[in-house]
Amino acid sequence: MAISGRNQGKLQSLAKDLGLSEDSVLVAPLDDGKKLEEVLKTARIVLACAGPYRKMGKEVVRAAIASGTDYLDIAGEPQFYDDIFVEYEDSARSASVLVISASAFDCVPAELSATLVS
Repeated sequence: MAISGRNQGKLQSLAKDLGLSEDSVLVAPLDDGKKLEEVLKTARIVLACAGPYRKMGKEVVRAAIASGTDYLDIAGEPQFYDDIFVEYEDSARSASVLVISASAFDCVPAELSATLVS
């Protein structure tokens, strides 16, 4: 298991709190697409937990697809889901990469409401 993000100091502190080694810290700035892809190539799955996704999520999705790494997030931003579906569906399918958004509690009320209405 590894943790990744933009700030090495914060990641090292989190790794220490979680009992992880310093080797498990992978710095991946969003403004360096190649570095982000390099980091994601070392993983089978990326679980994106930082938002707002409309500002930061697309680059992670793009890099995950480019690196062949499955993507999962906990977003609760419907416009983001729609945007990444429209923009990345074809490339994700071509690369055989799973892109799964809203995999956490934020989506439960909407899903439950839709089920009850049907």
